[in-house]
Amino acid sequence: MSSYPKLGLYITTALSLTIAAGASAQQKAPVKNPDYLEEITVTARLRSENVMDVPVAMSVFNAKTIEEAGINRAEDFMGMIPNVSFVHAQDAGTNFITIRGLTQVRNSESPVAVSIDGVLTVNPIQFTQELFDIESIQVLKGPQGALYGRNAIGGAIVITTKQPTNDFEGFVRLGLGNGGRIKGQGSVSGPIAKDKLLFRVAVSHLQHDGYLNNIFLHDKADPYKDQTGRVLLKWVGSENFAVDFRAGYSKTKGGALNYVVNADYAVGDFVGNPNNISVPIQANVRGIDDRELYDASLKMDLTTEIGTFTSITAWSKSKERSGGDSFPYSSTPADGTQDGTLNVRGISQEIRLTSPDQQRLRYIVGAYGLWTHRNLQLTTGLDLGPGIIIPGININSPINPTVFALWDDSHYRAYALFGQLNFDITEKLELAAALRYDNDRRRQENLSPFLLAPYGIPVGFARKETFDKLQPKVTLTYKAEDNFTLFANYSEGFRSGGFNQPGIAQVAVTAIPPVIGVADIFPKESSRGFEIGLKSRMLDKRVSFNASAFMTKVKGQQYFSFIPALTAQVITSIDKVDIWGFEFDGMFHVVDGFDIFGAFGYTKTEIKKYSNDPSNVGNWAPYVPRYTVNAGAQYRTAVMNDVDFMIRGEYERRGPLQWDPGNFTRNNPINLVRGRVGFEDGTNGWSLIAWAENLFNEKYNADFVIGGFAQRALPRTYGIDFTKKF
Repeated sequence: MSSYPKLGLYITTALSLTIAAGASAQQKAPVKNPDYLEEITVTARLRSENVMDVPVAMSVFNAKTIEEAGINRAEDFMGMIPNVSFVHAQDAGTNFITIRGLTQVRNSESPVAVSIDGVLTVNPIQFTQELFDIESIQVLKGPQGALYGRNAIGGAIVITTKQPTNDFEGFVRLGLGNGGRIKGQGSVSGPIAKDKLLFRVAVSHLQHDGYLNNIFLHDKADPYKDQTGRVLLKWVGSENFAVDFRAGYSKTKGGALNYVVNADYAVGDFVGNPNNISVPIQANVRGIDDRELYDASLKMDLTTEIGTFTSITAWSKSKERSGGDSFPYSSTPADGTQDGTLNVRGISQEIRLTSPDQQRLRYIVGAYGLWTHRNLQLTTGLDLGPGIIIPGININSPINPTVFALWDDSHYRAYALFGQLNFDITEKLELAAALRYDNDRRRQENLSPFLLAPYGIPVGFARKETFDKLQPKVTLTYKAEDNFTLFANYSEGFRSGGFNQPGIAQVAVTAIPPVIGVADIFPKESSRGFEIGLKSRMLDKRVSFNASAFMTKVKGQQYFSFIPALTAQVITSIDKVDIWGFEFDGMFHVVDGFDIFGAFGYTKTEIKKYSNDPSNVGNWAPYVPRYTVNAGAQYRTAVMNDVDFMIRGEYERRGPLQWDPGNFTRNNPINLVRGRVGFEDGTNGWSLIAWAENLFNEKYNADFVIGGFAQRALPRTYGIDFTKKF
């Protein structure tokens, strides 16, 4: 309970400083034609709507906010949203999202659906791409399965890149920073044939030497180099028909698996301490990470009297290989090596009909299909000195011989049918109902030449399972006036299950001591959620305030474990978890050039049933911060001619969380500050901005797995960017 007075002190202090700053600004700079909070158009319900009309708790970042806040990666905006946390660890692609108590675990699916330019991503590693030339980011909270399908159990993230234009425009951005950081980004857009064929090309290059020290190799453990590009073409056949083509490529190289073990197994400590940051990185094998992402999509829109027919055909390919030292990541060759490669290819097709926006009864009907091929290879090997030179399975290699391997080939086939009806009961009252059926059939075949487990799983051994669910959503929206909206909804969602190592269940029950609750196939996770909320604009739209309260019941919440006795990574299920909480956010346009903003989220979780260990009933569910605090301010003022001075600061506090169902590993609260300061010339289109992340160099572990596996978070990083628009 001692954390709550501290929390109150943080909130009170932030509000006091905010009010004082606002009062000071009002005294020094009276209002002159204030820039009221602009209207924001979103596509959360697959049609363009004013954010005030959408009965979904959501955070929206438009192009202006993305630039002002310096959003370059997923972690930059995820940390600004109440009841949301994000961890990026292990390698370039591995990430863990927690949203309103719904969590992501290793080797499983994300709890949110991620859509980029209307295409749902197939592999979670696609989410951690560099963000540049972005038009908007919309984060929808609560189950969104009715429109976004499986894995939208916690919400959806909708990212829209800047689209081709009919006039030539573009930008160039150059940056330098600590750790040898170098950045170069740019885009150009314009017509190939005026009013008919338009293009946009965007490219990015980012590299740095790293920020985490390996004391044994006397070098940085986390170098990073990323090169990303995309091309967009838009053909306007007529005022009723348009075709959009998108293609992208990203290549990333860097460090990986920079874990340490802070549990002392020799004295019987098999848990570890998530707050222990004293153990340095000292692996004798340098971690390596190589990731390549390819994607292409074709979108066609045909507008008719009954509505707009949309077809989206998409293809993607992702490959990531990461390797390094093995458990316990020490400076001796006795640890051995580990190496893993994941290849995923996907083809999807969506078709839908969207009714005109202006009629009293509006509808969306559609169908979606996804075909996925997934190949995973994980190996452990002997460390003979040079590290990991030859990838893959090399049983007789004289350099890095393989001693064990998991290798499986999977084929997934998913399809969905969905529809939504919106009916205006009165001018102020809307009733919406949506329904979606998802069916996800999965088949996995063992390709490993090693006989897995003592019982022997031969090459060619196959498993298959189907996960499906009907996902309804009902919403009632009352728009009391143009700037005040109340809503309530009920929705359901689910996340597909999957496969653990074949044969692991038999090994687990015969282990000494036996490991309970491990299955070769782990089940789907499903949720039922209730929510009430409000959206408002006040004081001539100078103030925005949004609030919501929610309750979610989860069945089969997925949980990741590493079992040293079995040398296995497994996913198990917590039978029932209850989640409830609330959140609010707001912005105040104090005077011309001065804005303050903040948010607070609280989430309480309780394990209601856990067959694996009934003693855990009543505990917190893992990975969920008890609360989040976000606060910030931005000030801009003219200094000469068309040049403005800009300064922005943001504060984030993540409350305590538990890393395991037994609640043995409680993480202390984390406090982070980021800032930006510089000069902008809106008339001539240039800016010079200095920035800093983790400004006060908070030291903590970004990731932790019970057993003492910890990865340090990045220290303070900083740099300066010059941008020129044309």
